[in-house]
Amino acid sequence: MSEQKVVYRCEDIDRLREQLKIGDPVRTEVWFDRLGERLMIPRQRVRKIVGIYPHLVELESWPGEPVQTVTYAEMLIHGGAIERAPRRSRGSRGK
Repeated sequence: MSEQKVVYRCEDIDRLREQLKIGDPVRTEVWFDRLGERLMIPRQRVRKIVGIYPHLVELESWPGEPVQTVTYAEMLIHGGAIERAPRRSRGSRGK
């Protein structure tokens, strides 16, 4: 089997860094272990950005969970950033 490599450039990371804002949703992969077993199960979760730093992004965490961070390179490789819904104008009523 051949594995497909993901190629990204510094310009891609810079563009992603400029586009992200606090509150944007990000898709992440979280690994859970079943009780009493050593099997790790990957789950996809959507979390919001709560902090933006030069090399990584901090995501919201629920009570009892450690703080989760994602680097910009990981977001490019795994397709982490989710498109924001376009803002509607105040006068629009869904027309």
